[in-house]
Amino acid sequence: MFHKPAPNTAIDAATPLPAFRELLQFAQFPLWRVSPAPDVENGTLVELVVLGLGSPQSPLFTATATLDSNLRPLRSSLKFGPFQRK
Repeated sequence: MFHKPAPNTAIDAATPLPAFRELLQFAQFPLWRVSPAPDVENGTLVELVVLGLGSPQSPLFTATATLDSNLRPLRSSLKFGPFQRK
């Protein structure tokens, strides 16, 4: 079970970015993840994963943003796949 995230300024900063706007247009079950950015001092990594398409461990659609210590976006991306067949 996943719960809606508490209000978060990092999520607020990432939401208007194009990668996040595109993904939120069709994401019925968005899962937000916020963690320290591994490559930016005092930075934040924000991820948006679409549940129902893949799994949280192996998502098919993910938007990511790296924010600096003032929550300004340094980079963002939208990733698709891979689609794995069994």
